[in-house]
Amino acid sequence: MVESARTPLDSDEPADGMDRATPPAAAPNWRVPALAGIAIALLVGVVFMVTRSTGNDGPDASAEPSATVGSAMAGPVADVVVSKEALASVPDSVDLSTPENAVRSYLDWSSYAYRTAQSSAAIPTMSTYQEVRVDAGIQGYIQKGCLLDMKVVSLTFREPREDAERVHVPVRESWEYSYVSISEPGKVISGPHEVTYEATYTVIPQGDDWVVDEVKSTALDPVVAPPDSSK
Repeated sequence: MVESARTPLDSDEPADGMDRATPPAAAPNWRVPALAGIAIALLVGVVFMVTRSTGNDGPDASAEPSATVGSAMAGPVADVVVSKEALASVPDSVDLSTPENAVRSYLDWSSYAYRTAQSSAAIPTMSTYQEVRVDAGIQGYIQKGCLLDMKVVSLTFREPREDAERVHVPVRESWEYSYVSISEPGKVISGPHEVTYEATYTVIPQGDDWVVDEVKSTALDPVVAPPDSSK
């Protein structure tokens, strides 16, 4: 059994808020941070400004935006305040040398992207196809007035299967996740919750590296949907 950091980021079953097969805004049920195959045309047009915080007591009034999510899409601007602790929780490194290491890095950096509303942080670990799904998943949470903060409890990698130039990596993963306010940095509005998934990561070569191109998973436990704090 291999332990590492990951999140309910990829699932075909309703989960904490990420949807792999359908965009969060259109999915009938919230899915784990799985971000499934969603078309760009289905993405919700909203621009999100992420601002730094002075701590958990509230945002710095003079803080400058630290990142923009979905800047290529038209729509109203929504301020997202992220705690300094979340911004500082950057994964140690990116290792794309093998399919398994690529999955580990994807989970580490996707979790960070969801926690900080900065999908660009995980770009080196995934294909453009998966990037669209991750970005849509983050936007879906923000529309609900929250961010997804998740961490891996355990990962168990099984025998990978090669298919042409793709490698399918089966993983049994357990997560702990919470929903955090986008207006009060660090404030947990739901959680922590736990969920276990059976997932398969499709990894493809990109130059000398491997990146995640698709994620399919099934939740083995009920997934708590994000509360709608946007109203």
